[in-house]
Amino acid sequence: MKTVRQLMTQEVVAVSPAQTVASAIELMREHGLGVLPVVEGKTLLGLVTLQDLIRQPIYREIGQIVSPAPATIHPDASLHSTYELMKAHRTSSLPVVEDGEFVGIITLIDILPELGKLIDPLTELPWPGTLRLRAVEYLREGKEIAILFVDMDDFGAINKTYGHVLGDRVIHAVAKSLMGLVDLKRDVLCRYGGDEFVVVTLLAKPEAEVLAQRIWEAVASVAVPGVPQGAVKASIGISGGKRTVERHDIHYAATVDDLLTLASRASTIAKRMGLPFLHSHDIPKAVAEEARKTEVPPPREEVEEPIPPPVREVQGKAVRVRLHGYEVYISRQHASASVEIELRGTAYRGEASGVTAGRGEERLLAEATLGAISSLLPAPYKAALGEVTRTSMDGRTAVHVHVVFHTPTGEEHLLGSVFSAEDPYEAVVKATLKALNRRLEVLLSSQPS
Repeated sequence: MKTVRQLMTQEVVAVSPAQTVASAIELMREHGLGVLPVVEGKTLLGLVTLQDLIRQPIYREIGQIVSPAPATIHPDASLHSTYELMKAHRTSSLPVVEDGEFVGIITLIDILPELGKLIDPLTELPWPGTLRLRAVEYLREGKEIAILFVDMDDFGAINKTYGHVLGDRVIHAVAKSLMGLVDLKRDVLCRYGGDEFVVVTLLAKPEAEVLAQRIWEAVASVAVPGVPQGAVKASIGISGGKRTVERHDIHYAATVDDLLTLASRASTIAKRMGLPFLHSHDIPKAVAEEARKTEVPPPREEVEEPIPPPVREVQGKAVRVRLHGYEVYISRQHASASVEIELRGTAYRGEASGVTAGRGEERLLAEATLGAISSLLPAPYKAALGEVTRTSMDGRTAVHVHVVFHTPTGEEHLLGSVFSAEDPYEAVVKATLKALNRRLEVLLSSQPS
């Protein structure tokens, strides 16, 4: 994302306070300018405009009539914040000042072409880059933010049933509805993707949830001629808005990305569970509640196979996936995992690596398992990890793995649950495969051996 530094003019025509009105007017005529910065050494004293000069004696020194600049901008400022500052002060140019020194000029003409690239032409909302920049600015200012990830439910069905023209009208109507709910003094609204919108707000968690409820109701009431009332719905995920201590030595952009990921994941869980919205902090509780409705078989006394294998007879042969083994390597902050499975005498391996925070190694095991399984899935089937959680049930610990399964006809949300015995990592692998057992059985049975 470009900043002021990349677009500003550094070789600026300026005047000193000792120069006369006559010389300043001549400079304006020569260069076609309507305003001149007044600079002494490297210090900006202010600005003079042609209107300031035309009624002054031509011999008067500029230092006697210079006016302070209405505002200045830092060279590392975003183009969006620069544009907002220009609007606030009703000016088409801003002096650029760094460490107290005048370093250039940025004009509205300089930034408008770039701003046009950041705006979605359908909704006239900014794209995610602008939202990320504003969120980072909020964090740098020490402000807490909450992110609302608004994901339309089954929007692909609207496009298929009513056509893409009406689908675009729905997106436009939803964007207009959301704009009526946000407060631009504290909120940033963007179109995040095809049928996704994101709000960054300074509201705390309780107020952010109120806004989420209002957004959910507004989307449900969107009316577009040709699309039945009630066909448009959304699920909303929330993250942030709960910090109680100051952040120190953090990577602001990475923090924003983490919050976006959490909010997106929460919207997926909310959609699966039929909730209007869900905060990322409440995901474990929500998944546990759903898991209680899912029958988890008690552990058997005899020795189990490493994985409850999907089995189906095909031309007299059984289709069976076996676990060869897995490995987990953990350092102070990072971890890696690998899982190997076997089908019909062929080994398939999946690997994943990342951070260890928040039981990250368990997610890596699940991701490695899905990586191995992906080699077995025919196109266009795909499996992605949603969430790994643990709950206590009847004095035992159960592992729950949520998998998002993409098929040619849509998206399925699958849940695998097993009790964790002596090896908690093996339980993650088994729960991941259990989530996909039935789908694997059907898909693999249709493939030639």
